[in-house]
Amino acid sequence: MVISTDGWLTIVVGVLALAVSVTPGVQTWWVAVPLWAVFSVVLARWMRQPDESGATTVSWSDIEARFKELEALNLQHKNEGPVHAFQSDTADEDTGWYVGGGGRDVTEAAKRLCRLAGRKLKRSGIAAQYPRLARQRDDLSRWLFFLVELDQATKDGVDGQGKTTYYYSIQFLTQASLAACVECLRREIRVA
Repeated sequence: MVISTDGWLTIVVGVLALAVSVTPGVQTWWVAVPLWAVFSVVLARWMRQPDESGATTVSWSDIEARFKELEALNLQHKNEGPVHAFQSDTADEDTGWYVGGGGRDVTEAAKRLCRLAGRKLKRSGIAAQYPRLARQRDDLSRWLFFLVELDQATKDGVDGQGKTTYYYSIQFLTQASLAACVECLRREIRVA
């Protein structure tokens, strides 16, 4: 079991609150109540998204359902464009992924969901079947490169200083991710 930062914070605050509240001879209600309040807030946050940290209990069907919810949310923000991803050069002359579209909240939800799917790819063993995915340390990149492996991306060439550099682009990220979840589910059923 992997315990997230929020999980550890919940444990530490809970232990502190318990220790303070059972200390004999100390008027601690004014200390214990705020500590229990913090404990409750952190616990509620941790319980709300228990699978975000480990991706061990979440299924491909669950992830697919979340991508469907994200697609519906994205449609509500259609004037800000579809959620998409593309590679771009980074400040350290490396190549990274940019995820955008649908507004800030939709974009952040898409990133979180792609990271969750990327962790699930690694834990399910699917990533090990592809050398490029196995090398990825970042869960978001792992998922986006999985979409590339499934031909859900286009390869665009950019000519610069006499050489052509190719970058991947995923125009409709939620739709590509839905197709990838179905493929992962199919593989999982085939193995079982």
